[in-house]
Amino acid sequence: MDRLDTLHVVGLTGEGEVPLLRTLTGRETIVLPGVTVPELGDARELLSVHRLFQKLGYEARELVAMSRYGIPNGSGGRSSLLMAPLLTRRELGAASVPGLAIHEIAIARAVGWLREQKARGARVDPRVWIGLLLVERQFPPWARERLRVTLADLRRRAFAGTAFEAPVRRVPRESARGA
Repeated sequence: MDRLDTLHVVGLTGEGEVPLLRTLTGRETIVLPGVTVPELGDARELLSVHRLFQKLGYEARELVAMSRYGIPNGSGGRSSLLMAPLLTRRELGAASVPGLAIHEIAIARAVGWLREQKARGARVDPRVWIGLLLVERQFPPWARERLRVTLADLRRRAFAGTAFEAPVRRVPRESARGA
């Protein structure tokens, strides 16, 4: 059996929702969007993730690795989990992927929704639980770093004289003295 590596992505939309997939064939299973790649470590794997999101109707503006060493996936390969913190919906209409239903679940109620699905008899892939846990840990540091980079860029532009400045209202001296 060939070793197959997989990449799974926890995406976060601007509305605070995470897209989860439900398989429609066989036993229902809730999974993260994911792709199989021959080997992790080359740029083709990121192109595969980009194509996957296009099929699902999304665009990932940034990908952040969350699981450095990978999770054994049963094929002799490993699964790596990524975070897509700036996931946007594409304007090309509803996505249709045969055999899958896409659910956008508010991140704040994702655990409850997953428990409901499990109670209905659906299987929840363990990578979903791990991905949600890792996002909870990874998102705050990512957001702080993103803010730091943005502020540094604004300061650099201000220093270069390209930043916009708010107009300053000057008070005439006579009125300021109360004359």
